[in-house]
Amino acid sequence: MVLSEFGRTPNINLYYGRDHWSKAWSVCIGGAGIARSAMVGKTNATGTEVTEREVDAGHLFHTYLRALGLSSKGSFDVDGRPVLMADPAMGPIKELLT
Repeated sequence: MVLSEFGRTPNINLYYGRDHWSKAWSVCIGGAGIARSAMVGKTNATGTEVTEREVDAGHLFHTYLRALGLSSKGSFDVDGRPVLMADPAMGPIKELLT
């Protein structure tokens, strides 16, 4: 899995770099049950907005766990308090799974 803490602007700024951009960014994952060459989602022509099949971190957690053959429905214990493995309102990105 390759991702950053934030997306980057589609344009170069005055310092010849890119600023943070939260509206559209990419993640690259592979191996362990992930379909080869699969792509999900689409942005507009300038890369500034998602126009098709938006996913978020909740979907990614379900996808990683499913690809590894693990259930994303469970929880684990943190100091006596159950913490869910992944957001139950989300599900895996099925197009990425083999």
